[in-house]
Amino acid sequence: MSKKKRDITHYGLPIIETHFHLDYLKEGSTDEILAAARAVGVEKFMTISVTPDNMPVALDRA
Repeated sequence: MSKKKRDITHYGLPIIETHFHLDYLKEGSTDEILAAARAVGVEKFMTISVTPDNMPVALDRA
């Protein structure tokens, strides 16, 4: 079963994304995904790690 992509809602207000995993992104490069998010109003990002083992990757991409 494939997931259908949803359109990104544009609220017209500044948005801070407080929970996402930069190290799990599969749809493009980190720069491409952050640029797409900024295009719809996301101004700040807070990435997290799931385990201590992937913390270096999350910190490197932060």
